[in-house]
Amino acid sequence: MKVAILSNSSQALLTKTLKDKGHEVVLLNPSQIYLYISEYESGYDRVYIESSNPNQPERLNMSGIDAIIPRISGANFFYACAVVRHFEDCLGVYSTGSSLGMTIATNKFWTSQKLSEAKIRQPKTVFADYPQYPKFLIDLVGGLPAVGKLPRGSQGKQVFIMESEVGANTTLQTLYSLKQNVIIQQYIENGAKDIRAIVIGDKVVSAMERKGKNDFRANLSQGGSGRDVLSELTETEKANCVKCAKALGLDFAGIDFIRLAPDNCYFLEVNGGNSGEKIINITGRNHYEDLVALIESKVKKASTTTTNQVEKSIPTPSTQEDSENEIAEKEYNRLKVKSFHTPDEAGKYTFLSRMFGKKA
Repeated sequence: MKVAILSNSSQALLTKTLKDKGHEVVLLNPSQIYLYISEYESGYDRVYIESSNPNQPERLNMSGIDAIIPRISGANFFYACAVVRHFEDCLGVYSTGSSLGMTIATNKFWTSQKLSEAKIRQPKTVFADYPQYPKFLIDLVGGLPAVGKLPRGSQGKQVFIMESEVGANTTLQTLYSLKQNVIIQQYIENGAKDIRAIVIGDKVVSAMERKGKNDFRANLSQGGSGRDVLSELTETEKANCVKCAKALGLDFAGIDFIRLAPDNCYFLEVNGGNSGEKIINITGRNHYEDLVALIESKVKKASTTTTNQVEKSIPTPSTQEDSENEIAEKEYNRLKVKSFHTPDEAGKYTFLSRMFGKKA
């Protein structure tokens, strides 16, 4: 199996895990990729990537890539999402994170809307274009203290607490003057602790409790500490974590929630598959192994379906003298000289190449 990792960093552990399982890995920087949409109705879209040739990029051979793993974030996130979408929708390559799901996950209120639609319990939350009515908005979420968030941000950044009336009014009036959207959320007292659970497919494979240090935020990036709590989670809590991931259409996600007691939880955010590796160091569980197993199952299923479809599409012999192999080889030779292939022809050609390509 050949897997492409979309990232602008080395992804050493993920690469090692894939190679240890016997798979080929190619690391692609989304910023170095060029996307091409063809003029043909049946589709003949392509991907190009920067090369040593100063005059033109190199065409990426897509027939050998079975799946992609997006590990994208930062300033080029939305372009990288377009790359993921091209692989998914235009080229039919399986991705562990859907471009739409990852886009939703970067928007905290859009995420809240999807979780509400999925009947997931969350803290009371208000979203304001410009927070013109500070007291009214804060009262809606239960009064002070209250948590404020900007719609986008990670690692606890762009998250703040409002504890006094003066402080809240000043903060929200400042955001109003800046024409800044803001999320105001009910503050759930839990000793600056929350849980990050890793969902892969239909299963929670890892979980850690994070505890803030001199801060109400529990993020490790803000100086917090962590411990393994997977064995402490109830089946209902695990099922709700999976529901959160599925609500955004993600096969690989980090779910953040506050646990006051078993089955008494408030779900906060969904991380779209770019969860850091600190959880692996803390729990000792390499969830990339579970991710590789998921990809293997998805690619195997897709390969079996494609093979069955291709086998059924090979013409039957027109005479008793022609064998099925002869007909198949004729089809291979016909496709071999074509300047372009439709998606169906591309799948057929890939299948037939395994049978007759070595004869050339």
